[in-house]
Amino acid sequence: MKQPVILLALCCMLFFSHTTKSQTNFEETYKKAYAFTTTNTDSALFWAQKCAKIAQTHKQKYQAYYFLAYQANRACLFGLAQIGYKKAFKYASDSTNKYRLMNNLANTYLSTGDLKKAIQANKLSIDYFNKTNNGAFLSYAFQSKASILRKQQNYAAIDL
Repeated sequence: MKQPVILLALCCMLFFSHTTKSQTNFEETYKKAYAFTTTNTDSALFWAQKCAKIAQTHKQKYQAYYFLAYQANRACLFGLAQIGYKKAFKYASDSTNKYRLMNNLANTYLSTGDLKKAIQANKLSIDYFNKTNNGAFLSYAFQSKASILRKQQNYAAIDL
């Protein structure tokens, strides 16, 4: 009878120590991933995937999936980028972050040639940032709109 109780207690201790360890490891792993941002995209993707696996809080999951999607987009892995942005969207803490993700998703759709989805996502971003008077993110949304119009070869529609 004592052996199963001791075994159960040991398993519980290992589980809780692993949980605490993984929380502190997220920051370290994220720093490693971020360090490779401009120098080695493959390594950044590797560490970003590790971050996504060990993330536990909503904030950590948002950071991990956003960074993973960003790196995937840089590596022209547009399917992975779409998945990452959509997962980050679920964990975004506020509307500004959600519509920033929506604009990034529009750029990813544009890269894959899905103009219909790119236009829809970009329009949502422009409408939100225009309504909230967020000039910085609105400028990024308009930059995406210009890219969409260039792709359509619709230069007359670009308002200056």
